[in-house]
Amino acid sequence: MENKIKYVYSTLLAKEWRKLANFYIDVFQCQPRSDEFNFSGKWLAGLTELKNAGISGIQLVLPGYEDGPAIEIISYDQTSLRKHDIIPNLQGVTSLVFHVDSVDNILRKALAHGGQQLGATVTEDTDNLGKFSAAYIRDPEGNIIEVIHFVR
Repeated sequence: MENKIKYVYSTLLAKEWRKLANFYIDVFQCQPRSDEFNFSGKWLAGLTELKNAGISGIQLVLPGYEDGPAIEIISYDQTSLRKHDIIPNLQGVTSLVFHVDSVDNILRKALAHGGQQLGATVTEDTDNLGKFSAAYIRDPEGNIIEVIHFVR
């Protein structure tokens, strides 16, 4: 029997999950899927292989969906902090990407809510993608977000 597969969410591990969640709510219009949660216990320790693990956080539905894919933003009771910045060519997940109506408007909003621009805003016309404008933004905890607008 074949398994049905459905993408549900990605998790961002944050130093301050509430502050980071508010950034995604205020800038990208993400909406809470449910109430905040706090998990701990043997099941979590077994799943994570972290003794006495405890997490708190929230799931935010991505814009453009009513009950679609989400970003889960969490903090562990004992979070190991990154020793280096995420950079665009670092192996692994490097960015979240949002299609927006105005790259400049979202960039201004992100900067007003503690984000930082990484690189320049670019406009390009390519054979395979067509014309687009894009910018990279770092959220308040350094995660990279690409905002893009396609002109078709």
